[in-house]
Amino acid sequence: MTTPPSSPNVGASGGSPQVPAQTTGLQSTAVAADPEKTPLQKLGIWFGCAVVFALMPPVAKLVQEISLKNHNAPGFFEFCSRADLYIVSMGLAASAIAQAQMRPRNVPVFLTIMNVILLFFSATLAAGTGDKQVDPGTVGKISLLILLVTLFVAGATTYLSERTSQAGGAVNNAP
Repeated sequence: MTTPPSSPNVGASGGSPQVPAQTTGLQSTAVAADPEKTPLQKLGIWFGCAVVFALMPPVAKLVQEISLKNHNAPGFFEFCSRADLYIVSMGLAASAIAQAQMRPRNVPVFLTIMNVILLFFSATLAAGTGDKQVDPGTVGKISLLILLVTLFVAGATTYLSERTSQAGGAVNNAP
């Protein structure tokens, strides 16, 4: 007894046949892949994953301090001085440096140098925050300023490194 040859349209489990993909002039594949995300969408994903999640522990610490009974809430800049914003800045600058190195043709050298400088300043200033003679308000103002500059420079690095077209990694000028 001979078994009939298996048809290429039969599923691997021998079950129902699979219909081959039909191509039209507009669509060349059976299942359209998700369209490539724009650089602006990728920047939003970076902000949501890198920035928001990095700031969650300090914000949770602030909420915990505020919710304690008989506890005075710290001022904004005092909170910034205790929020480890230098550490957050260091992480964002370091990841931007790595991203710029993965796609060096798309990111100007100036942004990479700025990220290195911000990483250096954040590490240097973070080392002196525990000193008793340091004014917490001043530390908070400087750490917030460093964080905001780092957000801008690292965000620009992320945006520019993701501005590639699908064809050969050339820079795509469309947003």
